[in-house]
Amino acid sequence: MQQDLDEIYEQGLAHQAAGEREEAIAAFKKCLELDSQDHGGAAIRLAALGGAPSPQAAPVAYVATLFDQHAEEFDDILVGQLEYNVPSLLRERLDELGLARAFNRFLDLGCGTGLAGEVMEDLCDELVAVDVSEEMVTIAAERGCYDDLYVAEAVNFLGNTDEEPFDCILATDVLPYIWRKRRPS
Repeated sequence: MQQDLDEIYEQGLAHQAAGEREEAIAAFKKCLELDSQDHGGAAIRLAALGGAPSPQAAPVAYVATLFDQHAEEFDDILVGQLEYNVPSLLRERLDELGLARAFNRFLDLGCGTGLAGEVMEDLCDELVAVDVSEEMVTIAAERGCYDDLYVAEAVNFLGNTDEEPFDCILATDVLPYIWRKRRPS
């Protein structure tokens, strides 16, 4: 089944690149029939083609698959090539505000490979992290800065956790992946 799914997805991409909109839509719809969790992001492709409404958030399975595939080179790309330093900038600001050792429980939501954990670990008594990518969490665990690590989708984790309340939640880069449109009441 995976080979069929991969082939159909590639066909969809080829149709899309060739400007064959209806054929691309049909291929991506078939992908969703074969993979209802949407590991390949077919729903996003369908929405871009006008073949389906935009999803409220990126499919969880797609985000997990995407980051699992890139976990090993993630830090090299983000820090080395893109000069990413958001955790350090946030830490500087927390220091300016006099918040050294100010937190009992600190949550790194969407921790990725643990770049923020390394920078924030001395600010709290307990540092907890969650990420949807199992491969990212594995790398974060190797850093040794977290007291607890969870593989889970961020919104579900927050809504279903039995954890004690957190004094601070850091969500440096996870918001675009979990954003959900508010529905009118």
